[in-house]
Amino acid sequence: MSNVKSTKGLTVFMSGTTTPAKVVPTGISKAAPAVVTVADSTGMADGQVVSIIGSGFPELDGQLFIVGGLTATEFTLIGSDTTASTGTIGTTPEAVYVDDAKDMVGLCLSTIGINAETATPISVATFCDPTASIPGAEAGAGTLDLGFYVDIQSDGYKALLAAEADGNERIFKITFPGNGDLVMRGIVSSVTITDIPLDGSAAVTAQVTLSSKPKHRF
Repeated sequence: MSNVKSTKGLTVFMSGTTTPAKVVPTGISKAAPAVVTVADSTGMADGQVVSIIGSGFPELDGQLFIVGGLTATEFTLIGSDTTASTGTIGTTPEAVYVDDAKDMVGLCLSTIGINAETATPISVATFCDPTASIPGAEAGAGTLDLGFYVDIQSDGYKALLAAEADGNERIFKITFPGNGDLVMRGIVSSVTITDIPLDGSAAVTAQVTLSSKPKHRF
């Protein structure tokens, strides 16, 4: 069994309001991880979150991955596997990436809670079978609870309030030191002051309604 990694040094980023940049894939390999070929990767960097659109690969489209192995014309999609794919490159593929420095803001958090959602069975009970049920609708992606403290000088605090106000979808990236990245999409549904102590900083909880389930990319 490998050594357990510490979460000390963990970082959390949330995308802002800038329009992410994109490159056009000219080829995608069938491998684990998949390698994307582009004409020019200028502006990209290892560790960025990248979303693949219209690639023709169902294993990739609409998913979030991490950029790795970057060269002038190639990068890998960390966490991807197209080894057994029957897909072929689409006619209008895009790789949309967000830069940690330009497109994202760091969040200084005290706690992070990830709440999975499960489908609730629908009762079709009868006198003949009081326990009968059928599967319910597919479960949602769940929620994310972010705990932190009031700090009006913090760019992260301001960004969360702005996200709550505009209701637009954001990308979240949690980086575990030496242990990969957790990536997901969601909408900040509330930012609430939950505790005001007699002596100390006021505590805040932001709840994020996830639109994609968290994926661990490594």
